[in-house]
Amino acid sequence: MHEQHSSQAWEYERIFHREDPVWQQEKKRMEEGMMEALCCKDVLEINCGTGYWTERASFAAKRIIGTDRSVRSLEIARAKQLSPDKVRFELADAYNLASLPGWYNAGLANFWLTRVPPDKIRLFLDQFHLRLGPGATVFMADHIASSKCPPLEELQQTFGADSLHGCKSKYELEDRLLDYFEPYAREIKIHAGDSCWWLSYKAV
Repeated sequence: MHEQHSSQAWEYERIFHREDPVWQQEKKRMEEGMMEALCCKDVLEINCGTGYWTERASFAAKRIIGTDRSVRSLEIARAKQLSPDKVRFELADAYNLASLPGWYNAGLANFWLTRVPPDKIRLFLDQFHLRLGPGATVFMADHIASSKCPPLEELQQTFGADSLHGCKSKYELEDRLLDYFEPYAREIKIHAGDSCWWLSYKAV
């Protein structure tokens, strides 16, 4: 059963393993930024899926809870048998996090924001920040549609052809992200590359 789950995880996560030099270079830089932001933190992760980013974040975090609304994805994530002292997975709806226990001093949501419809962005961010204490560190990343790093067919099917809700340039993308996050953030830092963007900030 463990081998079956491992095989399924690989299929789900294949978009993150793609052999594109632009993606691989930017992914490495993005992961370094994520590790730095989450170092020694109690992390709440949204849209953990099969635990790909959970596993990587766990190397830096003090503890991490990965949440997702897909029972199947969580089964695959749990089958990775990550350290129970540091990692746990919970079924949760990103638009309704009131039932989650506790407070967290860091938040993570990688490759999720593009899936959130524009009219639900405020709802998601309100719910997310309900579980984050003042000054909590937040890290997010997502893909960018770029001619320098053409998305795989699976990536287009999963996230769509646009970088974020129709943004056609890095400048437009940065402006859109600032518009979304400024009410919730201070010390916001945004990096927009050719294959992905990432940001970090302190919750107000």
